[in-house]
This record gives sequence, C-alpha cells and structure tokens, in this order.
Amino acid sequence: MDVKGQTSDTLSARKDMARVCKRRELELVDDGMGNLAKPKAPYTLDKAQKKVFCEWVRDLKFPDGFASNLSRCVDLSCSKLQGLKSHDCHVFMERLLPVGLKELLPLHVWKAITEISQFFRDLLLNHLKRKVGNKARVEGSICNAYVTEEIANFCSNYFQPGVDTKSRDLGRNVNPDVASTHGLGVPELFREDCGRPGTDGRLRWLQDKEYDRAHLYVLANSGILSDYERRFEDYIVNSRPNIAKDDVWSKCEAEFPSWFKTNVLGAMTSDDVTRALAMGPSRQVRTWNQFFVNGYNFHTQEYGKNKSTMNYGVCVQAADRADYFGILEEVIELVYHGNLAVYKTILFKCNWMDSDKGMNIHEQYKLVEVNHTKKYPKYDPFVLSYQVSQVYYAPYPSLRRDKMQWWAVFKTKARSEVDAPVDLDVLQEERVDTAAVLCAPDEIPDYDAGDDNNNDEIMEFEAPNEQGEPSDYESSDETGDLTDDDDDEDDLFDDV
Repeated sequence: MDVKGQTSDTLSARKDMARVCKRRELELVDDGMGNLAKPKAPYTLDKAQKKVFCEWVRDLKFPDGFASNLSRCVDLSCSKLQGLKSHDCHVFMERLLPVGLKELLPLHVWKAITEISQFFRDLLLNHLKRKVGNKARVEGSICNAYVTEEIANFCSNYFQPGVDTKSRDLGRNVNPDVASTHGLGVPELFREDCGRPGTDGRLRWLQDKEYDRAHLYVLANSGILSDYERRFEDYIVNSRPNIAKDDVWSKCEAEFPSWFKTNVLGAMTSDDVTRALAMGPSRQVRTWNQFFVNGYNFHTQEYGKNKSTMNYGVCVQAADRADYFGILEEVIELVYHGNLAVYKTILFKCNWMDSDKGMNIHEQYKLVEVNHTKKYPKYDPFVLSYQVSQVYYAPYPSLRRDKMQWWAVFKTKARSEVDAPVDLDVLQEERVDTAAVLCAPDEIPDYDAGDDNNNDEIMEFEAPNEQGEPSDYESSDETGDLTDDDDDEDDLFDDV
C-alpha cells in the first residue's frame, strides 16, 4: 500500500538495496531537480490500484463470526486500512491477499505472496499449530506429535470396522451402535439431525416441477430402495432395448416415482416407510429464510442480500468428490405421511453454478473461482440440509472488466458442538480416599476416624515460630496486646 510513515521502502532502504541486492530497476534516480526519487516498485500499488483495493475491502461480506466488518477499517480518502484487529490481519494474510492482489500485481510478485499466504495458513490454522504442546520446545513438540500421529494412523488400520477413524469416516458424529436404535428400515434422511429453523416460517404449496424433483431426490437418497432401483433398470432395459443399462437413470429417472408407486401398491408392501415414500410427500410445505445446521448459520439470498454478512453461499460434494457451489434460495420441510408415523426431512433449494464450464481451479495453488453468470443446465435445485457446507464468495478487484463475472470461493469451517458422552464420575468424586498433605509425612499427627464423633476432645498442637521451633500458644487480651500467660491459654480453651 506504500503508506507514508509506515512503509519500509524508504530512501535508506533503496540505498542499501543498490549496495547489496543489485536490483538496478529499484535504485534511486535523479528527478532532474537535484533530488533522489524512488522508481515505482513492482510490489507496490499506484493510486488508482489502492483505491480499487480499498473499495473491494469495503464491500467484502463474510459469514457470521468469520471476521469483523472490514468496511469500518477502510479510509477511502487516504486509500489505506486502519484499525484492523489481530484476527482480521490473519484473515487478510491467509485468505484475502491472493484474491485481492491477483489482478493488481505482476505474476511473479503475486505468486510469492500467494505461497507465503498458504504457508502461514497451513502453519497457523490447519496442521502444525495443533501439534505444539510445549511453547518452550516448539520444534520438539511438532516432531513428537507427528510421530504419535503416524503411529496412531498405522494402528487404526487394525481397528474393528465399526470404529470411526481418520482413514475410515463413518459420518458426522455417528455412533453405529446408537444409530440403529432409532428404528430399523428408517432412512438416514429421516433420522439424521437436519438442523433447526431460526424463525417460525410460512406455509406454501409446491409447484408440479418442484414437487417432482424434490420427491425424486428423496427417493434417490433414501438408501433403502436399491432392490427397487435394480428392478426398475431391468424393466427399462427389457421394455426399451435401445437404451443401455448405464443410461437408464440419465434418460428415464423421471419415470421411477410412478413405477415405484405402482409396484409398492400392487405388491401390498407392509413396510410403513416404503409405502410412505411411494405415496409421495405432502404438497403443502413449510419454508424458512434462516436455518442452523452442521454448525452453520444459513440465510436465504433474499433474506440476507442487504445484510453486512454473507450466509447464503452453499457447497455440496457429489459422489465423484466434485464440489458444486451455489446460492441458497429457500429452506423447505418435506413431509411424508405413513400409517404408523410421519417422516420429515429438510431440503435446501439452491441456485447452482455450472461446475463444468463455469469453474476454474488454479493448477498450482488450488484456488477456486466460479462464474456466477453460468448456471447448472439441469433443473436439480434440491439437496439435503445435512449434506451442505457453507462458503462465501468474493469478487476480484481490478481496473479491467474481464473479471466482473468471476467470484473467488472460500470454504469455511463449522462452529459445531461434538455430541459425546460425559462421565460425571470423573468430574466430581463423592469421597477422597487420600487427604491433601501440607507438611512432611513424618510430621503428620495420628488421627483416628472415630474422633469425628467425639466433639468433646480437641487436638492440641504447637505452631512453629519464625525460626521453625515450636512456640507456646499466643492469645490476645482486650487491649490487643499479645501475652504468653499459660493461665490465659487454659481459660480460653475452657470457654470453648
């Protein structure tokens, strides 16, 4: 930013650079009036660039709790930043600098800044920071923790299949022994913690297009209809020989709900969940504009577009590990009515961006950017609430207009609470078997447990004086003067 009085790029530094670094393009030059002038360094911004950068910082929006309101730290009149908190400086250094300077600095300078940013991000936030147990021996703590982690990862390969390990993820806060107690045959989408709304919501009716797509998505993610799915594939292949088995779902998936309903009703299936899925959900749904799930606070775009925060960026990972990014439009509660129970699940209706033609991933630094004007061509807006993570988007500050359609994507970490059993006996014990020792073991007086019930006997002891030798008991008279009179001592104990 080259702020006067704060930059290290001074005349003295340029003189030292000419003597040590041999960078002739940065050496001081004569301005024609007998004064020395500094040529513009490639790592500094000119006046127009600083203005664009400050305006970009002013307009940035983050999810709740991610960073403070940076617009308060921007001084557009002087084109500088001020009043940043330490956490905001970390966000700048580890997240924003690679995006904010990509279009403003030369490529070789931007690469150096990006590598430094990613190094500090990995050092402070991700991996190494959690390994420091002794701040006085940082290197030793990191080495010891690394060896321990390697041993633990190796041993985890020999654990039982039901144990959740780093290499075998069973799901978010899932205990397989407890999950089965919610009812056999009930899909995970009806048993999973789907979150909680932030408002009372409102009721509305689903349109035919929304209803068909939402119902099809629930059937595809129920996890209990694999037998029906195989029978449907055989039915399509036998009835339409021109369709290959691998193309059944891409061409005929819209026919599955009606075929599934016909077969379930025709077979008189007694399973309550299967019959409820076959009959379809209620067309009347409850919707919300704010929802808490997976440790995130989500807002719909209509609800949050005028706020100073951005809580409507969503990301979902497909089965092929590909990420899809979008904007949250609506939160919908879908209800299936069975004969024995009512089954509810939460769907997010999102406006997805085209991850094929509208997304770029930097080959070296893995920075992700999306073209928000290119939308996903297929109408598939729904996703289960617990499948979603939160992201935020930031435009690129640039003097050109070629980056107006592109947003940089930043993933965030959830502020979740881990549901784990707590052993209260460890936190508080009813009885302590070993008393606290305040003196040497050989100086502890004999104590009989039976003396607890004898209130007439008082243990007498002599307090040591300043030289460590036993002294007589000292008491105070009415005038406050200390006396060593033994008779007064006996009278005092008699009064007690």
